[in-house]
Amino acid sequence: MADDMGYADLGVFGARHIKTPNIDSLAQEGLILTHGYANAPVCSPTRVGLLTGKYQQRFAMGLEEPVGPPRASQPKGLPKELPTIASVLKDRGYNTALIGKWHLGDAPDNGPYEYGYDYFFGIHKGAADYFRHRVVLDHVEKGDGLYVNANPVER
Repeated sequence: MADDMGYADLGVFGARHIKTPNIDSLAQEGLILTHGYANAPVCSPTRVGLLTGKYQQRFAMGLEEPVGPPRASQPKGLPKELPTIASVLKDRGYNTALIGKWHLGDAPDNGPYEYGYDYFFGIHKGAADYFRHRVVLDHVEKGDGLYVNANPVER
């Protein structure tokens, strides 16, 4: 699954300038979802829709949550009882992995392994740079950025 892609960014959907043979092969051998809708222009709410099949507003996962300042009235992360595509697949015997950006709640309580992922390699937050993989907000480093499961990657 990928978010923030245009419909014609893959060969399976007609892209001519970008070659995507591995993704095209997965699409030909698996499931293609062509009528999904995420009603937000940014990544976190889109992932909520893709992972849960529900509108993100049901869980206060709009433009500010989980990236905005903490508020006592708003939870950080998805509700634990909410099934995700990863938890459903894991319950059916599949191995699940997330590579990339989680940005749906902070670890350890709301990391990807709490929602059905066996393996995670990436960043928990959404503001890490791609060179040092450090989380920087308002020009201040806020902690480690790159993780394997719940452990910061040592370099």
